[in-house]
Amino acid sequence: MMSIRPFDFSDADYQALADISNAVWPDRPSVPQATKENDKRRDPKYYFQRLIVERGEEIVASAIRRSTTTS
Repeated sequence: MMSIRPFDFSDADYQALADISNAVWPDRPSVPQATKENDKRRDPKYYFQRLIVERGEEIVASAIRRSTTTS
């Protein structure tokens, strides 16, 4: 069964994002630390949320919800 949950900003979730990205775009390597740094620099006035899709205990996909406006 698949489920969707909020990203929890754990090392495991960041690693899963990198693993998924590297599987989809192998010629554009991704590392967890780069995503963490990007998240730290996000402007909090804009809505941003990461979501994780799990099948059982395995993370199989991710999604982003965001707004480009402040209102």
